[in-house]
Amino acid sequence: MRLIKISANKPSFKTVYFNNSGLSLIVGVRTAHDVPEADDRSYNGVGKSLLAEIVHFCLGSNSNLAFQNQLLEWEFTLDFEIGQTYFIATRTTSKQKEISLNGKVYKIKAYNEFLEKLIFATPDIGTEALSFRSLIPRFIRRGNFDYNDPKVTSSDREPYTVLLRNFFLLGLEIGLIEKKYNLRRRQTEIEEFEKNFKRDPFIREYYTGNKDATLQAKHLEEQVHRLESDLSNFQVAEDFYDIEREANRLNKELRELKNKQVIIENALNNIEKSLSSRQDLSKNKILGLYNELIGAFKEETLKRLSDVEDFHERLIQNRVARLGQERMKLSAELRSTSDAIKYANTQVDSKLAYLSNKRALDQYVSVSSQRSELLGKLHKLQDYQRLLQKSRDDLVHIRRDFAEETIKTNLYLQDSETSRNKHISLFADLSKTFYPDAPAGITIDNNQGENKVRFDFDVRIEADGSDGINNVKIFCYDLSVLILGNNHNVNFIWHDSRLFSDIDPRQRATLFKVAQEFCSRYGKQYIATVNQDQLDALRGEFSDTEFAALFSGENVVLRLKDDGPESKLLGIQVDMHYQ
Repeated sequence: MRLIKISANKPSFKTVYFNNSGLSLIVGVRTAHDVPEADDRSYNGVGKSLLAEIVHFCLGSNSNLAFQNQLLEWEFTLDFEIGQTYFIATRTTSKQKEISLNGKVYKIKAYNEFLEKLIFATPDIGTEALSFRSLIPRFIRRGNFDYNDPKVTSSDREPYTVLLRNFFLLGLEIGLIEKKYNLRRRQTEIEEFEKNFKRDPFIREYYTGNKDATLQAKHLEEQVHRLESDLSNFQVAEDFYDIEREANRLNKELRELKNKQVIIENALNNIEKSLSSRQDLSKNKILGLYNELIGAFKEETLKRLSDVEDFHERLIQNRVARLGQERMKLSAELRSTSDAIKYANTQVDSKLAYLSNKRALDQYVSVSSQRSELLGKLHKLQDYQRLLQKSRDDLVHIRRDFAEETIKTNLYLQDSETSRNKHISLFADLSKTFYPDAPAGITIDNNQGENKVRFDFDVRIEADGSDGINNVKIFCYDLSVLILGNNHNVNFIWHDSRLFSDIDPRQRATLFKVAQEFCSRYGKQYIATVNQDQLDALRGEFSDTEFAALFSGENVVLRLKDDGPESKLLGIQVDMHYQ
């Protein structure tokens, strides 16, 4: 992949044509010399970093909200070639989910997948971690974060992806990286599964209490079997409660009848007592009682006593007759009540006999629900025991696989040392041009810990500490990846002016000489945005002829100035916050 041109649909935009190989410099020029260099009105804001963002925009980066809000109705076009095929990619700021490639409209995901197939030889493993969008930032770094560590870009999310992508671009073994990552991920999933299961209130009892899961499972089985037996003998009566209410009504009526029976029997007993205790009082008895008073009675009076005796006799006869009639009535009522009691007893017995071996539907449901609840607990406990055992078996196998993979990795590092050095020695060679006496190289060691990182991997220059060493490492590493061309078809690297700011002028001069020499020799593009003062500081490191050859003429593909909006990249004044 080689960049040819970046343009826009607005005439104010400064179209950039890139050189086919060697240097392509976009230079920021400060015209207001009375303004301090640290002032934002000098180099910042002319569009150098924005240009790299526009290239990423045309290469399928995520939607850019700043472009949508600040650059209405703009569209950017990137011309590039892959092999012998020429491509024109156009993306609008207002419709960012699509991109046109050679006149065909792609969704962004499909567009990136298409470019991945043409540019990167991604294998079947690690397909999610190895993609066009995750790899291209290593050739055109974005933002401050991308300039902190040569191994890391903003597309990386964890040490695993850093390692996998770097090894892929260096042409080193990535199968071992993927295997350890998957082993550790599986191990973590198993451990997390057990933790989550233990958080279940039912399961937690066996860790916070003093219960034995095996004994509890057996106890639950017995309870379930007992309830299942009860349910199998369960006869449901849909009218259970109706019959029960009728039986209760009959019981109440029976109690009332029995009470009535007792009352009648007591009444009859009283009548019998009254009849049996009757005494007749004759006139002679009365006279005997009052014999001493006979002189006091006149004949007329004795005659009246006789009348009283007659009256008393009639009264007794009437009372006996009345009690007899009452006795007959109560006797009849007693017989009727006794018959009613017998009938009610029969009815109650019948109802209770019907209900004796039957249950109501809701009682059946209640028992069934209880069984289901116990069965659920039993299954959960059984599942937990089974899965826990399987998980522990898996953990044993994983630890065994960890050990086997560690041995394989040691053998790989031993057996591949010669071929591996061919892939990584270029970095050390490039570093020597900057720091001849400093040990430098790419170190790879076996990481034997239980983690997701297969190799301890580092890019090192062991020179005296300075702010510029890290930037030199980035340059040498990126140039090595570009020239080696392992698993990729990218023919350019792009560096922002922030890379050069902390590098000593002598090393900075070496950087541009090395970039021009190697990229011209191997047919690669070194594209850089640079400030004019960063170049002017190098005049003492070159002859006038050498300086002019490197930093003027065709190597400078665009100059952006701060003397007004028309001299900036967009040709208009816009405060962009796109990162």
